[in-house]
Amino acid sequence: MTSAPQPEFSYVVDLAELPRDGGTWELSATRGERAAIAERLGLLALDRLDAHIRLSWIIHPRTLHATGQFRARILQSCVVTLEPVPADIEAPVDILFTRDAEPAEPDVGWDAAEPLATDLLDIGDLVAEELSLNLDPYPRSSDIDPASLGLGPGVTLSTDEGHGMQEPVRNNPFGALENMKGKS
Repeated sequence: MTSAPQPEFSYVVDLAELPRDGGTWELSATRGERAAIAERLGLLALDRLDAHIRLSWIIHPRTLHATGQFRARILQSCVVTLEPVPADIEAPVDILFTRDAEPAEPDVGWDAAEPLATDLLDIGDLVAEELSLNLDPYPRSSDIDPASLGLGPGVTLSTDEGHGMQEPVRNNPFGALENMKGKS
């Protein structure tokens, strides 16, 4: 029988001991924890991972709200050149957890709630998961020259607000026909 893999960055909170008014934690991953997370997420490096997390009961002891933010300094590999691409990430944490959700209860987004199966919540692993969701899926070096990639004249590379590459723009006969179509 195989056991579940252990999280690289673990800080378990016993919700049975969480006061009704909640609690706040400041977390900072150690060098070893950051190296293990970087390996799992395919990063070249994870130089920083800090978080401020607040847990508060919405409906004690059934519905819990995790809020806060995390900061990370990462190094990813460019999808085009494989050169290192550094990035600083600062993102909010806003997750709803619930046990046995009942749709009749007002003002709670049950459809967006994560299941709360036990009284133990690993907020360190929660931060690592949030980091993984905030990584750029197509990191690209800012100094890529289209000519160095073997792309012909008239080809440009652009990004959609820095999120990945778009299709190269090419001059072709169909572009000329498209321009003529609008003039008739």
